[in-house]
Amino acid sequence: MVPCQETPLELAQRRVRDAQALVEKQKEHIAELAREKRDTSQAQAILSTFETTLRFMRQDLADCLKTVGRLPQ
Repeated sequence: MVPCQETPLELAQRRVRDAQALVEKQKEHIAELAREKRDTSQAQAILSTFETTLRFMRQDLADCLKTVGRLPQ
């Protein structure tokens, strides 16, 4: 069986989707903590890290799209 390999573009797209899902899940977790009147500071710090990572992933995707000619320079 031949292993399935992603192209750099597919990898970048998957990473953005995964990072977006993490951000949304963390936001839901923060909302749940807030509803329970619990401390959200640590969860918000983690969200900030996830959002920063998502920005990097989106930039990587944009770079990949430029490379394959799907995004204006």
